[in-house]
Amino acid sequence: MTWAEDGRGTRVGVAEPVTLRGLLLADVLVRWAELTGRPAQVGAAVPAELAARAAALNVRPPGRGPFREPDTVLEAGPVTGRGYRTAEPLPLRMVLLGHRPAQQVDLTEERLAEAAAEAAAWRRSVAEWADSPSRPVPDAVRGELVAALEDGLDTPRVLRMLRRLADDPTAPPGARFEAFAFTDRVLALDLTSEIGRW
Repeated sequence: MTWAEDGRGTRVGVAEPVTLRGLLLADVLVRWAELTGRPAQVGAAVPAELAARAAALNVRPPGRGPFREPDTVLEAGPVTGRGYRTAEPLPLRMVLLGHRPAQQVDLTEERLAEAAAEAAAWRRSVAEWADSPSRPVPDAVRGELVAALEDGLDTPRVLRMLRRLADDPTAPPGARFEAFAFTDRVLALDLTSEIGRW
């Protein structure tokens, strides 16, 4: 990835033809840029039907049409299998985030069901951890998040990190809550949506 150095913000393009997965990758990149204080904007021409599908996946709409000279162009690998158009949005987002950008994604009902179950379990855990005294995001977690996302948007590594943290009995609940909430500002899996319901 190439970040703009002149303060005007990074112009992010999506390779043609624009796909749902390409828009998702651009969304993750812009969320990460914002979280780290680097303004960025996506430029892409998105048909109405694709825009609606993207919105259901928590993908924010591009700020404008295609850039003539983008700083970075995101290319998404192919998605195969049934259910790409009919899957529940957030499990689909999670399955797609479980692959490196250029890697092919083979969608199956089993993978989507596993993603839905794991995300639901995380939301319940986050809601429980939210009742504990707040603790800072562990330095190791923050460092791995930075390393993963700066390394070509390695979102599978981020998900593996969250799995380890969720299963770590030595990690204070307050620290786990802050780490999951912080990371979800990039992943946008609605991991804090169950707070107050448990």
